[in-house]
Amino acid sequence: MVPQRRSFLNKRVLVSGFTPQLNKKYFQIMETIEDEFDFLVMKEYKRTFKALFCICKGIPIVKYDWLRESEMFEKTLKYDNYYFKEHPYIYESIEKAKVGNRVLNGYIFYLGSD
Repeated sequence: MVPQRRSFLNKRVLVSGFTPQLNKKYFQIMETIEDEFDFLVMKEYKRTFKALFCICKGIPIVKYDWLRESEMFEKTLKYDNYYFKEHPYIYESIEKAKVGNRVLNGYIFYLGSD
């Protein structure tokens, strides 16, 4: 068995809008936003609850191609090459959230069940 790069293994991703066809030995697919995850993956950007949650938390939103190509090359590719470039305001908001600024100040998100 060939040793894998530690930075590539066990990246936790949440997907929105589709079910990925991946070899799950490289990425850990999370089920809900309540799980800890590193990236939100979408085939096309849509303003979903998951996307808004990630924007507020400063979690990168990337295209599905990033997962596929990272798996194909067996290394984590630079994810900023897989942004939805037609929506730059998303990443401006994510960067603000990363440094502690509140993106949706005053809004409350309910994540639990009734």
